[in-house]
Amino acid sequence: MTDDWACIFAVEVLMSLALILWSLRIWLKPSSLSPDSFMYRYFYVRWRAWRGASGVESEKLTERQIRYFGIGGVIVGIVGIAVVIMGLALGRP
Repeated sequence: MTDDWACIFAVEVLMSLALILWSLRIWLKPSSLSPDSFMYRYFYVRWRAWRGASGVESEKLTERQIRYFGIGGVIVGIVGIAVVIMGLALGRP
């Protein structure tokens, strides 16, 4: 494996770990996500789009809804690290 791939794998692992840690914070303490933040607005728009925005819904996300995004982020981070491990195990990108 070349040094270029090692650098790419290192960046992937660091980004996956950052995603896992941030998602764990959101999962365990959803109130830490401020309604004025960009991510809160993104989650709100994504939640409404996923639900089809039908009917009268609350103007804010519940803690349970925010936790769904936290769980999803943890899963994506774990998959990112698994991809790196598989790449290292196979000895090629």
